[in-house]
Amino acid sequence: MGNQFHFEQFPAYIEAESFILNIQPCLRNKQISYLAKDQLNCASLRIALNIAEESGKYIKNEKRHYYTIARGSVHECVAILRILKLQEQLSDEDFKAHYQRLTTISKMLSGLIKAMSNQVSN
Repeated sequence: MGNQFHFEQFPAYIEAESFILNIQPCLRNKQISYLAKDQLNCASLRIALNIAEESGKYIKNEKRHYYTIARGSVHECVAILRILKLQEQLSDEDFKAHYQRLTTISKMLSGLIKAMSNQVSN
């Protein structure tokens, strides 16, 4: 059984899945409030889900819209992680690792948004 859907091989989606897997220890940490864990879980899922949803769209403006939503969710994850670090509920090492992965995803999405914008304006 091969990959049937385009997004399954898409680098930004693969990075988003990797981020979801890597934050699982945070989501199981009993010291972190349910609200923060739920928000982090939802935001991280929205990154991957919006990238996947984009792959089913044909119109460039729609594709750009879903990439933009995914990038907004990346920023939400960064804000949550920063707050957890400030509250000393996330180690510096874990914060840096998650921050680096989110930076990578954000750069990928920014490039895709820009590419879609250029295609629309041409």
